[in-house]
Order: sequence, then structure tokens, then C-alpha cells
Amino acid sequence: RGGNFACVPDDACALSKGPTGPCHEAAVCRSDPVAAGYGCECSPAEGFSDAPMGRGFCAKMWYLREAADLATSVEGRRPSAFLVTAGAGVASTGGLRELVDESRSAQFAEGQWVVATWTGHLELAEGAFYEACVLSSEPAQLTFGGGGAPTAANPGYLPRACGTVDLAAGRHRFELKYVHGGGAARVSIEYRVASRGPDAPFDALASDS
Repeated sequence: RGGNFACVPDDACALSKGPTGPCHEAAVCRSDPVAAGYGCECSPAEGFSDAPMGRGFCAKMWYLREAADLATSVEGRRPSAFLVTAGAGVASTGGLRELVDESRSAQFAEGQWVVATWTGHLELAEGAFYEACVLSSEPAQLTFGGGGAPTAANPGYLPRACGTVDLAAGRHRFELKYVHGGGAARVSIEYRVASRGPDAPFDALASDS
């Protein structure tokens, strides 16, 4: 009988939906039919992509053992963690780890570098000239559009780094990229309409995805 049957691991994805599953509700769980383990993958069909359904940011994190900076490319790499968040950024290292816990992914280890991105979209009824700022304790940058030069880049030793961008009416993609290298994690973005003058208040940059 032993020659006719083979032991296979339990399907970790069998209960992948709901609060008891190994993956976030917005993800698809993929298990190997032979080897143990599973992977959580993005599911645009279920509303998780760089443009999540409803308001919010698509947050992704990559854990790296080699040193990373803002030039480090994560193109083609599977994220170590991902989820949809209401805002872009974190206020502390504990807050960064809480996002990982919320995504139901494994935590990054001591000594690992974390490259994190928050991708959102801004819908403008009319064009405007904006001032946008990146507040960060480690390297971070804000980029509008599908690439190109960042609107504002903070090397990590400045309380605030700002830049200006002229946006036409319509839909605009923007991305906050942040590199956590073991320091105190803190990053956020804010903006204001530059034509309103230097005393105009800043607002947190929300996503209309």
C-alpha cells in the first residue's frame, strides 16, 4: 500500500479567507501541492493592486539583507508584506511592525533593511500648483506620475524636504518610497496649494483610489 500513496502536507490555504486564514483578505493564497508552505499574492480582481478599490493606499514592503537606499529597485520582486492602508507612512518602528502584523506576513528581522512603498491616486477637478513635503527620519521620496524625478526627496537627516509640482485636472498616480535601515521609523507626506501663499496650512495627502 505504501507504494500507492504519498503523504502530502496540509493545505495551508484551505482557510485562507476570513480572520483565521494565513493571508490578508485582499490577497490570494497559493500553496504548493507537494511542498509545505504557502505564498500570499496580490489579487487585483479582489480589489488589491496599486489602485485598490475605494479610498486608500496600496502599501508594500520588501525585506532585504543587503544595504538599501532610494535607488534600490524592487521591480519584479514579490513583496514580503502588503496591505491596503488609509494613510501613507508610519509614526514609529512599532507602527511599521503593526502594519506587517495587519498584513498577516512574517516580521522583518533585526539587521534586515525594509523598502516600503505606498501608492495612491489623486483626482483633481481642476489643475493647481502644489507644494509637497516628505517628513522622515530615514531616506524617503515622493514621486508623481509613473516615474521620473521625485517631487520631494528627504535623505533622512532633514526634518522636512519639500518640492513643487504642477498638476493638471484629472487623475494622478503618486508613490511614497521609504527605506528603513534600523533607525527610528517615521515617515509622512503633506501638501498645500502653493498659490494660497506661504502661510497656507498643509494637509495630509490622501488617496482617491
